[in-house]
Amino acid sequence: MDRLRRLMADFDNFRKRVRKDGEEAEQKIRGRLAMRLLPVLDDYDRARGAAGPTEHTTDRDALLMILARLSDTLAREGLEPIDASAGDPFDPVRHEAIGTVPSQGIPAQHVVDVFERGYSFNGRLLRPTRVLVSSGPEGAGSEAHAKGDTGGSRESEETPDHGPDRLDPDG
Repeated sequence: MDRLRRLMADFDNFRKRVRKDGEEAEQKIRGRLAMRLLPVLDDYDRARGAAGPTEHTTDRDALLMILARLSDTLAREGLEPIDASAGDPFDPVRHEAIGTVPSQGIPAQHVVDVFERGYSFNGRLLRPTRVLVSSGPEGAGSEAHAKGDTGGSRESEETPDHGPDRLDPDG
């Protein structure tokens, strides 16, 4: 009787493990699809930004409506944009610095401009937001480097490319 109970418990554990593995595989597949659709969303953002607010054509409006629907559908599946704007603090976990520039109006280690929106998928980083970061007022950056303070470079921290919460689209 005891052997039968153990056998039943082992089978129940096996069934739970198979279900969990299947759910994880499904999440990876959905994440890969979302990753492949990011260029479409990038083009949508560029098209929206390129057209002026007064430019309305039937083709443009129809295209933007289709892309908005695609964006909404992906959001329902778990794709979330990582918002960033000028003046936000630079976050090396959610942002990827593509460069630094001196800025009188934006403090050091804050976002100056966003080049490409980042996304997370079901809470896991899919792609960081690519940003330009302020080095502070002109001339102030050289004092920080002289003291050895880089303001928290990504090399010394766990990067989104290698962190445990980054969704790997290829595997």
